[in-house]
Amino acid sequence: MHDHRPISPWLAVACFIVVLVAALGKLASPFASGISAATPRATATTPDHSVVRANASIAFAKPAKLEIPSATISEPFGLKSIQVMSGQLLNTWRSVQNEIRADSTVLKRCRRQAENCPPAAKTFLAIITEGRAHTGRARIGVINRAINLAIRAKSDPVWMGPLATFSKGSGDCKDYAIAKYVALREAGIEEEDLRLVIVHDLALDEDHAIVATRLGQSWIVLDNRWLTLTRDLDLRRVVPLFVLDHDSLRRFILQKTAAGEGGTRMWAVGGV
Repeated sequence: MHDHRPISPWLAVACFIVVLVAALGKLASPFASGISAATPRATATTPDHSVVRANASIAFAKPAKLEIPSATISEPFGLKSIQVMSGQLLNTWRSVQNEIRADSTVLKRCRRQAENCPPAAKTFLAIITEGRAHTGRARIGVINRAINLAIRAKSDPVWMGPLATFSKGSGDCKDYAIAKYVALREAGIEEEDLRLVIVHDLALDEDHAIVATRLGQSWIVLDNRWLTLTRDLDLRRVVPLFVLDHDSLRRFILQKTAAGEGGTRMWAVGGV
């Protein structure tokens, strides 16, 4: 026999509350929200301030890397320069470039037909070939040494290409520099990494021509007065005046001077 006594209203309310709490608990379950059950609830509802700070640091660090590019060196001595648009030196350099192009044609012909190669071109080509057999600083050093020993130092006001200089067998600093500039290029160094630089030598109070070639993050200087190589920033008592390359003549911008150990370092005036 069943008991048909009515259910107490309080019992009905209690049952309803139990069902409602169970339902709400299911909706709030970490599995229902797609968050791992192992993840603390605080992660889903309140920010973890240590994580926020870490994320903020990363957000600021990424742009900082973009704003600070890797060190690059555009011109020797780390100086700015402006292009020279006219003048005697520019005309002279353009004339020399024409000679250099003509000499390059002769060298190409010599590579194909060695028997018809002029003696000066043979000598110059042998230096280039020796340089190509090396890489990096060794290539630069081989060419610097060979040309220094191949040309007899003698004052000459005329600017000329390397084959004319090797035919004469003598020349001054600019002739050494032009020959090295062309030899390095023919030996495989990119034009963008080559400069012919005119400096003023404070010790001798005269202008002097050198070659600078980029090697890694430094400019290496080739000088007819010594066989060793040196960095541009290690030179003393010179003021860089002009820089010449395959397509332009530029003048270094003069700035204020600064004294340096071991001699006058003219950082701001265009040199060291």
